[in-house]
Amino acid sequence: LRASLTEQLHMNGARFAILDLTGVPDLDEEVAEGLVRIARSVRLLGARAIISGVQPGLAIRMADGDVGIEGVMTARTLREAIETAVEQQG
Repeated sequence: LRASLTEQLHMNGARFAILDLTGVPDLDEEVAEGLVRIARSVRLLGARAIISGVQPGLAIRMADGDVGIEGVMTARTLREAIETAVEQQG
């Protein structure tokens, strides 16, 4: 997934990648860490990742675990993530 996303970002010159977790009640720590690694890869390409739709259980797991989410943009809903991306593009 990470390779495919970063290739598409590079090819299309996208400035944002939205990783929407709406409907995903929980993830194990390994998958949560994978999402953060994806966000970091996106940032290395000069784009910004926005993780949206995080459910309460996942938020607790990520906050309590050793998942480094600093520097990762988040949005409550997919709609908010899209609005943020549009606003930031000017």
